[in-house]
Amino acid sequence: MARFDQPVPVRGKKRDLLARASSSRERPLSFHPPSPDSEKSLQCHLLVGGNEISDRELPPLQDDKGKPKNSVCLQTFTAGVQNRKGEILSLRYLCDGGSTRIFIKRETADLLGLKVICREELLIYAFGNRIRKRQIYDVVQLSLRNRKDPSRKIQISAVVIGDITVGEIEVPSERVRNIAFERRIELADTSDSEEVHVLIGSDFLWEVLKDTNVRLSRRLVATDSIFGFVVQGSERESNCGEVHVNLLRVINEELKYDRVKDLSELEEIGLNPKRKYPIRI
Repeated sequence: MARFDQPVPVRGKKRDLLARASSSRERPLSFHPPSPDSEKSLQCHLLVGGNEISDRELPPLQDDKGKPKNSVCLQTFTAGVQNRKGEILSLRYLCDGGSTRIFIKRETADLLGLKVICREELLIYAFGNRIRKRQIYDVVQLSLRNRKDPSRKIQISAVVIGDITVGEIEVPSERVRNIAFERRIELADTSDSEEVHVLIGSDFLWEVLKDTNVRLSRRLVATDSIFGFVVQGSERESNCGEVHVNLLRVINEELKYDRVKDLSELEEIGLNPKRKYPIRI
């Protein structure tokens, strides 16, 4: 839920609108953030009785480097892979249930010196790609090891491809790490880089993931794996487009003509409001 630490400034005619609204018996206050497609900033519109009285710009969420955050975690982890020289290198992996195969970047395969075990003719589709063109791809084999427990490992076959993604897949934020620490959960993604070297598809996905799920928040879930817990979901508790705050204000609105009317009604029934009547018990 959005938090507003400072009051929204109200000046001029807008102050008059607020003053008139406060004299009523009940008025809802509604904060209307913009539609999700706004990329630059969030707008807070304060509405009183349907009248817009003020707005305030809020900066978008940013990470430690000042870049905008999408605040959505994908299932990523780091694991060690041995190269030809016997050295253990740490790679970053992305679990993707929407892929049917495992893919590895060619640059990474060359760096590890992985041998080509076979070649396959595949038809790879991407978003918006309608061109059906089969291509021949190299297939390599590698063994993934848990960084702290080398006995926990898995051997996979991966299709060599130019790039996994041109975008950057964010690492778990400091907030997520703190929540995991409080729950005594060891996260599998300890990388500082947002680059992904290997994509784990559905063919090996559930050999990596286990059955244990831990809910960190309403929208954030951690799933156990042989490399630690991988996190998936949104860090934000809510992205609703409108937050209502109901303000109930009851005041005495008796006007002068109402007072005159009350006095006339007393006189009609034979009572003089100015005369004092004794109370008999």
